[in-house]
Amino acid sequence: MTKSKRKDQKGITLVALVVTIIVLIILAGVSIAMLVGENGIITQAQRAAQETEQAKRDEEAGLSSLETAIQEALGNVYNEEKGVNAPRLASGMTPIKFTEPSSTEKGTVVETTSEDADWYDYEAKNWANAQTEDGSMWVWIPRFAYRVNSSTKLLM
Repeated sequence: MTKSKRKDQKGITLVALVVTIIVLIILAGVSIAMLVGENGIITQAQRAAQETEQAKRDEEAGLSSLETAIQEALGNVYNEEKGVNAPRLASGMTPIKFTEPSSTEKGTVVETTSEDADWYDYEAKNWANAQTEDGSMWVWIPRFAYRVNSSTKLLM
């Protein structure tokens, strides 16, 4: 082959190859910085996930307090200790409890207050009773409060 034929051959020069590699390295560096840098895509995604989780907790707390406010406005006050809604008496109703009958005496009716801790105990099957002014007697049938949690299981 002669010298003139080599000049006619087309190909990439060493300088063009080095420039191409440098450009690729710069592009890779910029791409990596955009992925993992302070304002990178991954960092922003992590921050968005944290903010979403916090917003979820805030919304659940807000809904819980709203539910409590609505229940209180309706007169349904949840008794945490006993695990049920507290009995709600209409005007003219007096809370009562019954004494246990013995072999010699009948059970009797005893007036009490709605603040009396022994007025009702649903686990012991001791229902809340009330009496109106005309002598009619009423029994409070508990409505247990159920709440659905995030994994859709019923909690009691």
